[in-house]
Amino acid sequence: MLWSVLFWSCTGSSTDDQVTKLVDTPSPTGDSGPTVETGPVTTTSDTGGTSDPCPAPALEIGNGAVEHTPLQKGAEVTIVHGSQGGWHIEISGRITGTGELVGISSSVVRVSDGVQLAGEQPPWYVELLPLPTDACAREFAGLQSLIDDLPLPPEFAGYQEFICSLDGEALELSSSVVDLTTATGVDPIPDAEASIQVVARLDDFDAMYNCP
Repeated sequence: MLWSVLFWSCTGSSTDDQVTKLVDTPSPTGDSGPTVETGPVTTTSDTGGTSDPCPAPALEIGNGAVEHTPLQKGAEVTIVHGSQGGWHIEISGRITGTGELVGISSSVVRVSDGVQLAGEQPPWYVELLPLPTDACAREFAGLQSLIDDLPLPPEFAGYQEFICSLDGEALELSSSVVDLTTATGVDPIPDAEASIQVVARLDDFDAMYNCP
């Protein structure tokens, strides 16, 4: 899977300015900066050799740290205890019908009471190259949806205890994508959105040592 990541913070400037900054910023890995497509991605028909436009933007949400893994309703997902503290859920996805530069957001909601557990973090701005097998499709992985939106409920002594209480809870994972090659305005409307209901599970470390 070919993809590279570039981040920058929203400063209130227009999306066009943000795209320019992203293009001009060198990759931290030493690769050359991303390029903006000048038009929609097209594929060639096998019958006449003419170009057909890609389908309308769409998003398939998944769970993967390194590569996109599609999710089915009711699947178990791990609440990862990060090496530097804090907790997150890995979000991945397959995007079709957009340019290379996109902004991706995610959120996590507890189904039982509708409380949002994650989603206040800024969008993830990233350059995604087309898949070798599909010029209209792109995939991402490793978007960490941070479980830190909800203030600690008073009935819990600490956030670790609260995280332990989420084991087995139904959660709704949601994600949205904005095509930065066509977006306008400071807060553009998402080009595609997706959500799925899953079941939360603790990671092995928390299950073994921190959550009796």
